[in-house]
Amino acid sequence: MIEQKQGLDRPMKRRMAINAITTNTGLFQFRTDELTNYHVDALKDAIGRGNELDALDVWEDPKSGKLIVIDGHHRLAAYLKAGHKQKIAVLIHRCTQKQARLLALEGNAKTRLPMTPEERYEAAWTLDSEGGYSKAEITKYTGVGDGTVAAMRRAMKQFKDAGDEVPTSWYEAKMLMKGWETFAGSV
Repeated sequence: MIEQKQGLDRPMKRRMAINAITTNTGLFQFRTDELTNYHVDALKDAIGRGNELDALDVWEDPKSGKLIVIDGHHRLAAYLKAGHKQKIAVLIHRCTQKQARLLALEGNAKTRLPMTPEERYEAAWTLDSEGGYSKAEITKYTGVGDGTVAAMRRAMKQFKDAGDEVPTSWYEAKMLMKGWETFAGSV
């Protein structure tokens, strides 16, 4: 469960029908594979044994009012696969989209199915490419080191200064960079 953070309202705990919850994996899923089938199956088995899973963290989109999963994609998939008909526990977060994205990363960093190091680097690259996130936010929420984020920023600047298109992935950027070993924080 995502704890209350300074500057965010306390999430509201509710029980919701599964069909009232949606996903937007492009916005809130930073994993390479959206779902890991064996994990979904293990959760489905737990539901089949009568266990209720932890509450899903959902973001209430202020524009549409939709409840979108921030953290709990595997749990939602397991409920659906199990054919679960009862309402499920959710924590509704009313915050900015930026704050919700950071909550999604934080939730994935602490789950039993943690993000791989490569997924963390790609998430850091994605957030930094989008702009609007501080180095401290990126390091805190992705778990990527300060030196690596600094190297990412130098690489982005180098691509932009050269008039080149910024690669969409950190892996691709590293492959394109000449003299990569001179960058601090290389992986």
